[in-house]
Amino acid sequence: APVNIAPNVNVVESPKIAPQAPPAAPAVAPPYQRLAVDTPADDGTIHSNTGAFTVKAKIEPALRKGDRLRVLLDGNVLPGRYNSATAKITSADWQGAANPNNTKHSLQLVIEDKAGNALMESAVSHFYAQRATIRKQAR
Repeated sequence: APVNIAPNVNVVESPKIAPQAPPAAPAVAPPYQRLAVDTPADDGTIHSNTGAFTVKAKIEPALRKGDRLRVLLDGNVLPGRYNSATAKITSADWQGAANPNNTKHSLQLVIEDKAGNALMESAVSHFYAQRATIRKQAR
């Protein structure tokens, strides 16, 4: 007598695997659109006997994590790297970088990535530094 074999007795189907989406490309942050010295104002004046003062930047979009703000005073790069739009210039920074023979000084800002590569530079801004002086009165 003929042997009847049930259909698909020896067929093993592999489990169905859902197709995987290709790996997502890493998110690329939008480039910076604006970098400018906000404070001190261009052609403005600071009053400081020590040379210490605060620089505020306008950055659009905001400074990203890992990027840093650098400051150039009278063309000299200051040692600090700032992770915000505010930089505190110390009297040591001033003494090391400012031209003592001038009352007019220049500021420029640079945004750098983690590796120190410049991503954007501001235009040069100028300001005046005034120090208090005490004059002896004639007797």
